[in-house]
Amino acid sequence: MTTAAVFLDRDGVINVDSGYVGDWDSFVFLPGVIEALRTLCETEYALVIVTNQSGIGRGFYTEEDFHILTERMCNELSRHGVWIAGVYFCPHLPEATLSRYRKTCGCRKPQPGLIHRAVKELDIDLARSAMVGDKDSDMEAALAAGIPHRYQVISGEPHEHCIAVSGLPEACRTLLQRLKTRIPIFQHRAQRPRLQAPAFLVCSSHDRRDDRLLYDDEEAQFSEYQFACSIRQSPAEGSHSGR
Repeated sequence: MTTAAVFLDRDGVINVDSGYVGDWDSFVFLPGVIEALRTLCETEYALVIVTNQSGIGRGFYTEEDFHILTERMCNELSRHGVWIAGVYFCPHLPEATLSRYRKTCGCRKPQPGLIHRAVKELDIDLARSAMVGDKDSDMEAALAAGIPHRYQVISGEPHEHCIAVSGLPEACRTLLQRLKTRIPIFQHRAQRPRLQAPAFLVCSSHDRRDDRLLYDDEEAQFSEYQFACSIRQSPAEGSHSGR
């Protein structure tokens, strides 16, 4: 049984984008976000974070820093009744400071690779799904993946064929109003996926031989991280516009 999902960019949508956030001390939830996420969960949407994390490739923080932050974030959200089904991130960029992350991959937004991977791993029905992001690259990835409901957190004009919203809370209200129903996305609660831990996947060109599961893809390798939810953040360095 497939499920509808709300795909979420992280920085600028869930938390304040202060620039390359990589540790918990730098992580600040945006106003109303936790309540909006809880509402989406109650409406039986799967919540999936898809995020470019070029701060890793630029050397501002490590993959391990990212995982620690993500774990603490998920734990904090779970305390408020919010379940994150998956966190998918890409640390690459063509001009990465660290050579192992220096590549052009199919998962760095605006490419739709992270979304495609989530659909495959979490059995998501894109036709009933939505995307909330703040960058044009988020909207372009959603368009390329075929996500019909696209909300851009922006004060000016949104990307073509997308809806401008002031933040995730407004996106949540608009989406639910647009559906004109609060009937659960799953016909029966028993059909809701029962995941033991969120799926953490990284678009990765380097093979890490450890306790993580490796997946081969046509363009890159993906590492799945299964561990308990939690949160955290990193130092703000440089402009955040090039995530």
